[in-house]
Amino acid sequence: MNEELTIAIDEYRKRPPGRTWLIPVRFDSGGVPEWDLGAGRVLSDLNYADLFGKAYAAQAAPW
Repeated sequence: MNEELTIAIDEYRKRPPGRTWLIPVRFDSGGVPEWDLGAGRVLSDLNYADLFGKAYAAQAAPW
């Protein structure tokens, strides 16, 4: 997971500001890692989806 996350963040940094490309997903109640995204932002600053518990149905529905 760490290698895949590192690659995803490197690709995210290449995108223009404000463009959605990376959406973290939580599969359990653990926290979102504080990985550095650059420009003073960390991974937990992004919107993320909770795909577990009562939030699953609402978060898993297509946008």
